[in-house]
Amino acid sequence: MQTAQTSELFAIRLGSMEAPLQPSYPRLSDDFSLRFHVVTAADTIAVIQHSEFPSLKKFAMQVDALPWAEAEQLFHSLSQCKACQTLEDIETSSLFQATANLASLS
Repeated sequence: MQTAQTSELFAIRLGSMEAPLQPSYPRLSDDFSLRFHVVTAADTIAVIQHSEFPSLKKFAMQVDALPWAEAEQLFHSLSQCKACQTLEDIETSSLFQATANLASLS
């Protein structure tokens, strides 16, 4: 009898910082979602570029500031990862996006 293998994600490590996941999150199911609350998008982009999330359906990121260059890099990374075939919902929000964009126009 063969048992099905399941993927488990226990923590995300970025440099010297590690963020453990809550016990209710470890199994990657058919409706797997990934949510980030960060100051900049750089670490989120690194996670996407160096990880595989083949069953990722929902991606959300709340970031303090999201310059256009980082936004382009984020969406490019999402389009190149394995999740691009399963990803159904992308949500991004930025506290200072409008201010940053207006400042660049002056």
